[in-house]
Amino acid sequence: MKKQLVFLVLSFCALFAFAQQNQETRRTKSVLLFPEFREGKVVQSFGRFVTAKVNITLTEGKLCDIQEGKVREIDVTRIFSVEFPDAKFMKVPGGMMGEVVGQDGYNYLLKVTLIDKDRVRRETADGLEQKAFFVEGAMLDLEREGQSANEGYPLIDKYYFNIQGTVIPANESAFKKHVVPERKKEFKKLMNEHYWSWRDEDSLQKLFQFLKKYDNIQKGDHARNTKNIRIEIFLFLPRTRTDTRPCGKCRRQGKI
Repeated sequence: MKKQLVFLVLSFCALFAFAQQNQETRRTKSVLLFPEFREGKVVQSFGRFVTAKVNITLTEGKLCDIQEGKVREIDVTRIFSVEFPDAKFMKVPGGMMGEVVGQDGYNYLLKVTLIDKDRVRRETADGLEQKAFFVEGAMLDLEREGQSANEGYPLIDKYYFNIQGTVIPANESAFKKHVVPERKKEFKKLMNEHYWSWRDEDSLQKLFQFLKKYDNIQKGDHARNTKNIRIEIFLFLPRTRTDTRPCGKCRRQGKI
C-alpha cells in the first residue's frame, strides 16, 4: 500500500511537471520573428546607417531581407544593431541578432529567440515526414508534419550580455570575470539562491548591479584622454618665433 501511494504521488508530480512545461512552452507557426518584414534602421560601423525592410529568422537568429520575393540572409559583419520603433537588436556571437531586453548604462541584456530544434526532433521522432525549406541556397527551416506542424514550432530563448562592447553568453563562468571585486561575495551568494536561474529574464536583470559602472570608467578615461589631447596639440602646433631679431641666414641673403 505504501509503495502504491509513493507511486501515485510520483506519477502526479510527473504529470504536473509535464503539464506545466507544456503550458510555459511558447510556439509559433512562422519561421520568422515578425509576421511581416519591417522598416528598420540598420546601424553600421562608425555610426553609418541605412533603412531597409528586414526580419529575423527563428531557425538561426539571423537578419534577413526580401528581394523579388526571395528571403535572403544578410551579412552582419559590419552591422552593429538594428532599431525598430518598438525594439532594438544587437549582434551577438554567431552572427545572430539579440533583442535588448535590459539596459544599465552601456551594459545590455540581449535575448535571442530561436526554434527549439532539439524538441522538434523529439516531437517528430516517430518518423513523420520532414520537409526542407530553402532560401537562396541555404536551409531556413524545417517544415514538419505532426505535432510541431499542428501546434506550431516550440521556441527557446538564449541570453547574452553586452558589457561595454564585449558580448558574452549569460552563464556563470563567463559573467563572473566581469564582476567588480568588491561585489564578488554578493554575486556568489546570489548564485546559491534556490530560485536563481540563468534562463530567467528577471533573474538576469539583477546582474547589472555587479558590473562596473561606465560613468566611473569614463571619468578616469576622460582625464587621461584630455591629457593626451593636450600633449598632441602641443607637439603638432606650429612653432612661432618670439625673437624678432633677424637670423644670420636672412642677413647674409640680403632679405632684410
